[in-house]
Amino acid sequence: VENKDIVDLATGTGVSAIAAAKRGVRSVIGVDVTQSLLDEAAQRAEAAGVEAQWLNADMHQVPLSENCADLVMSTFGLIFSPEPHEALSEAKRLARPGGEVVFSSWSFSGMFSHIRQTLAPYFPDTPTPWHEDAEEILRLVGTQAAVREGWFAVEVESPEAFVELMERHSAPIILGAQILGPRWPEARDALLS
Repeated sequence: VENKDIVDLATGTGVSAIAAAKRGVRSVIGVDVTQSLLDEAAQRAEAAGVEAQWLNADMHQVPLSENCADLVMSTFGLIFSPEPHEALSEAKRLARPGGEVVFSSWSFSGMFSHIRQTLAPYFPDTPTPWHEDAEEILRLVGTQAAVREGWFAVEVESPEAFVELMERHSAPIILGAQILGPRWPEARDALLS
C-alpha cells in the first residue's frame, strides 16, 4: 500500500484505514455512514500518529471523484450492503484503471458465521448472506475475481470480553442491539452460550 491512494469503504472505527496509513500510503480516506464510528476512527488515528481523512457517506454513493484510488478496500463492511451490486459498482467507480477493489468476508464455517447463525432467529427477515460462499461471491463479482480463504486467530480473555468488544466496535452488533432493544440481553446470552 506504500505510496498509494486508498479508500476504505464502511471503515467503521478505521482499523484497516489506520493500518494502511502506518504503511506509508499517499492518502487514505475512511468512509462510513455512522458518524460516531468515524469520530472514534479519528481519535484512534490521532493516537496512532497517522493522517487519514474521514468521510460520512453511504458506500453506495460516495462523494469522491471517479478513479480517485489505487486501492478501494472494505474489511467486513461491504458485505453488509443491502445492495451489494451497487456497492461493488461504486467501489469500481472509485478505483483507478489498474487499481484494485479488495474486500473481506467470512466463510460459512468461521466464527463470524456462527455468530450470525446464533443471532438469525432474532432477525428472521434478514436474508442468508451472499458472502459466505466462494461460488456466490464469484457469481456477484464476476469470474475474473480471485477468492482466497484464510484464517486468523482471535484471542480474548473470555467470551464475555469478546461480546463486550463487539458491542463497542462491531457496527452490525451495535445496530442489532439497538434494533432489539429490551430483547438484546436474551440475544447476548445466546452469543455467550
